[in-house]
Amino acid sequence: MIVNIKKNLLKEQEKNNINNLLLSCFLNSRLETYDEVIYYQIKDDIIGFLGLNNYDNYYVVNQLCVNYNYRNKGVASLLLKYLDNKLTTDIILFIDKNKENTEKLYNFYLNKGFIEADEDQYYNIDAKQIEYKMIKKKI
Repeated sequence: MIVNIKKNLLKEQEKNNINNLLLSCFLNSRLETYDEVIYYQIKDDIIGFLGLNNYDNYYVVNQLCVNYNYRNKGVASLLLKYLDNKLTTDIILFIDKNKENTEKLYNFYLNKGFIEADEDQYYNIDAKQIEYKMIKKKI
């Protein structure tokens, strides 16, 4: 089941489960920085997640992740498809430098309709840690 909720409406148990998932995939959790979240749940287990920040004419996706036991089963694809169907604005995401899976992620997002972004108006971010800036434009 996919759940889409404003971050400030999350229950404490949801926050804990999301933080546990994020910390199993990333060095830190940025849950508190998102406007809203989308997660994939099986029974009481949150196995997929993405954070969203809403700007005037686009959304930024951050910390898309899937529990290791559920990878390569389509969970990330389902989350992105849900997001794509929900939004009517452009979707921006960043892929960090120097990760073992940078090229794999790049190809994954290309396969999902994202392209490299060159429009600097979409973000004001320190680019030192960013390898790719990608966008999925809504026409």
